[in-house]
Amino acid sequence: MFVPITYVTAPFPILLFGRVIDLFCVFQLRFEQICFQPDSGFDGKMISYWSFFTTGWIITVSFGIPAILAHTGVIAPGNCGFSLAASVAFYGTGLLAEFIGSKSE
Repeated sequence: MFVPITYVTAPFPILLFGRVIDLFCVFQLRFEQICFQPDSGFDGKMISYWSFFTTGWIITVSFGIPAILAHTGVIAPGNCGFSLAASVAFYGTGLLAEFIGSKSE
Protein backbone atom coordinates (compact mmCIF):
# COMPACT_ATOMS: atom_id res chain seq x y z
CA MET A 1 0.00 0.00 0.00
CA PHE A 2 2.92 2.39 0.50
CA VAL A 3 4.02 2.34 -3.13
CA PRO A 4 0.63 3.38 -4.63
CA ILE A 5 0.58 6.26 -2.13
CA THR A 6 3.91 7.45 -3.56
CA TYR A 7 2.41 7.32 -7.07
CA VAL A 8 -0.24 9.79 -5.92
CA THR A 9 1.99 12.08 -3.83
CA ALA A 10 5.07 12.26 -6.10
CA PRO A 11 3.81 14.88 -8.59
CA PHE A 12 2.35 17.28 -6.01
CA PRO A 13 5.54 19.19 -5.04
CA ILE A 14 6.34 19.91 -8.68
CA LEU A 15 2.73 20.72 -9.54
CA LEU A 16 2.51 23.16 -6.67
CA PHE A 17 5.96 24.74 -6.63
CA GLY A 18 7.97 23.49 -9.62
CA ARG A 19 7.30 26.39 -11.95
CA VAL A 20 7.81 29.25 -9.53
CA ILE A 21 8.84 32.48 -11.23
CA ASP A 22 11.19 35.10 -9.79
CA LEU A 23 8.26 37.19 -8.61
CA PHE A 24 6.59 34.89 -6.05
CA CYS A 25 3.37 36.12 -4.47
CA VAL A 26 1.73 35.03 -1.23
CA PHE A 27 -1.84 35.82 -0.32
CA GLN A 28 -2.72 36.69 3.26
CA LEU A 29 -5.97 35.77 4.97
CA ARG A 30 -7.59 39.03 3.83
CA PHE A 31 -6.56 38.29 0.23
CA GLU A 32 -4.05 41.10 0.17
CA GLN A 33 -1.26 40.35 -2.19
CA ILE A 34 2.29 40.53 -0.86
CA CYS A 35 4.92 40.13 -3.54
CA PHE A 36 8.57 39.51 -2.82
CA GLN A 37 10.63 41.44 -5.33
CA PRO A 38 13.78 39.86 -6.78
CA ASP A 39 15.94 42.54 -5.13
CA SER A 40 14.67 41.51 -1.66
CA GLY A 41 16.91 38.43 -1.62
CA PHE A 42 14.01 36.04 -2.22
CA ASP A 43 13.68 34.23 -5.49
CA GLY A 44 11.62 31.26 -6.57
CA LYS A 45 14.64 29.15 -7.48
CA MET A 46 15.01 27.74 -3.96
CA ILE A 47 11.36 26.70 -3.77
CA SER A 48 11.65 25.13 -7.22
CA TYR A 49 14.79 23.26 -6.12
CA TRP A 50 13.10 21.88 -3.00
CA SER A 51 10.05 20.79 -4.98
CA PHE A 52 12.24 18.71 -7.28
CA PHE A 53 14.23 17.40 -4.31
CA THR A 54 11.05 16.33 -2.49
CA THR A 55 9.70 14.63 -5.59
CA GLY A 56 13.02 12.84 -5.98
CA TRP A 57 12.99 11.31 -2.54
CA ILE A 58 9.35 10.29 -2.89
CA ILE A 59 10.26 8.46 -6.11
CA THR A 60 13.28 6.91 -4.37
CA VAL A 61 11.01 5.65 -1.59
CA SER A 62 8.73 4.02 -4.17
CA PHE A 63 11.70 1.99 -5.41
CA GLY A 64 13.25 1.40 -1.99
CA ILE A 65 10.24 0.06 -0.08
CA PRO A 66 9.77 -3.06 -2.24
CA ALA A 67 13.52 -3.73 -2.26
CA ILE A 68 13.73 -3.53 1.53
CA LEU A 69 10.63 -5.68 2.00
CA ALA A 70 12.02 -8.31 -0.38
CA HIS A 71 15.39 -8.22 1.36
CA THR A 72 13.80 -8.85 4.76
CA GLY A 73 11.59 -11.63 3.38
CA VAL A 74 8.27 -9.87 3.93
CA ILE A 75 7.41 -10.13 0.23
CA ALA A 76 8.64 -12.53 -2.43
CA PRO A 77 11.38 -11.38 -4.83
CA GLY A 78 8.94 -11.79 -7.74
CA ASN A 79 6.55 -9.35 -6.11
CA CYS A 80 9.42 -6.92 -5.70
CA GLY A 81 10.24 -7.26 -9.39
CA PHE A 82 6.66 -6.56 -10.40
CA SER A 83 6.49 -3.56 -8.11
CA LEU A 84 9.75 -2.15 -9.47
CA ALA A 85 8.56 -2.75 -13.05
CA ALA A 86 5.32 -0.92 -12.27
CA SER A 87 7.31 1.99 -10.83
CA VAL A 88 9.51 2.15 -13.92
CA ALA A 89 6.44 2.08 -16.18
CA PHE A 90 4.58 4.71 -14.13
CA TYR A 91 7.43 7.18 -13.74
CA GLY A 92 8.76 6.46 -17.23
CA THR A 93 5.40 7.38 -18.71
CA GLY A 94 5.40 10.67 -16.82
CA LEU A 95 8.97 11.41 -17.83
CA LEU A 96 8.22 10.60 -21.48
CA ALA A 97 5.12 12.83 -21.43
CA GLU A 98 7.17 15.69 -19.96
CA PHE A 99 9.88 15.17 -22.60
CA ILE A 100 7.40 15.15 -25.49
CA GLY A 101 5.59 18.16 -24.05
CA SER A 102 8.81 20.16 -23.73
CA LYS A 103 9.84 19.37 -27.32
CA SER A 104 6.55 20.70 -28.72
CA GLU A 105 6.96 24.11 -27.04
